[in-house]
Amino acid sequence: MNRSSWVTSIPLGLSALILGMAYVGCDDSYRTDTTTSSSGNGASGNSSGMGGSGGEVVFDPDGSVCEHVCSNDLRSVVDSCNDMVITACTADQGCLNGACIDNPCKAAEEAKSSAGCDYWALKTALRSTTSGACFAAFVANTWEKSVHINVAYDGSALDPAAFAYIPTIGAGGVVNYAPYDPVAGLPPGAVAILFLSRYSMGGSVIDCPKPAALGLETGFSGTGIGKAFHITTDYPVTAYQMVPFNGGTAAVTSATLLLPTSAWGTNYIAVNAYKAVPDPPLPQDPFGGYPSLAVLAKENNTKVTLLPKAAIKGGPGVAAAGRHARHVLLERRPIPPDHAN
Repeated sequence: MNRSSWVTSIPLGLSALILGMAYVGCDDSYRTDTTTSSSGNGASGNSSGMGGSGGEVVFDPDGSVCEHVCSNDLRSVVDSCNDMVITACTADQGCLNGACIDNPCKAAEEAKSSAGCDYWALKTALRSTTSGACFAAFVANTWEKSVHINVAYDGSALDPAAFAYIPTIGAGGVVNYAPYDPVAGLPPGAVAILFLSRYSMGGSVIDCPKPAALGLETGFSGTGIGKAFHITTDYPVTAYQMVPFNGGTAAVTSATLLLPTSAWGTNYIAVNAYKAVPDPPLPQDPFGGYPSLAVLAKENNTKVTLLPKAAIKGGPGVAAAGRHARHVLLERRPIPPDHAN
């Protein structure tokens, strides 16, 4: 099945701001639950995250069962009773089912946590006055080895050397941006900022401090279907995104922890904290919200069923619907002309 990055933005009532896929969660699914065993060796692990067999079982004097499980960072095998390190995995290994394996990305994938090797970054819509704003993603290397970053948009690879930078704080708190070296990769403990898009003709918000990968608007307001950026690495990382980039100086910024595709699911509940207001807002209510929902599919021809509590506004590729079930098919197709910029 072809990979895809088609996303539908569905405003719920009057809206212009998309609350993106910001469902954040993590679990200890890679720490297998214990089961008793008469032999005391090779007991099966019961884990919602990985399944498979558990590690060696040891009985504590107090009667509890201790297994060899994976540490939270997937870098070592530990005792489930006291977290004592049994085996330290090498930088080329990750822990899976209580053992070190030669595939850290696989270990992270099975753990289903917020660290992984496969991400999608979606520019969520903002107020119309911020159209074209700088969109950036952050990749943090929490592994013990340099990682190499790959980025693609609409099926085409982008060169990270042209838009990825490693920030450092200089004298007087000035942020310096060192170019990312695709050959050397991102060092352990470092963060790379990927300036993904900035449409120079749109918006009054601050520019990206460095040239962006694409000089066009990659998000949109209202209902419609667009595309996202595909970010992959050769070792596990954590990732985030910000739009507009530059935090408080951009006034309307949004920041999101990205979840790797291995942590995605098929059943979600979306909530909104603000009532809808017109765009631009009325003078008497300048701080209202723009409730909407963004749904991103990693596979082509993904069918999405919505059970809304508010009427869905229509737009290119998505018909309007009341408070009843709505089906949307996310498939590979050209972006509508009015969403090109």
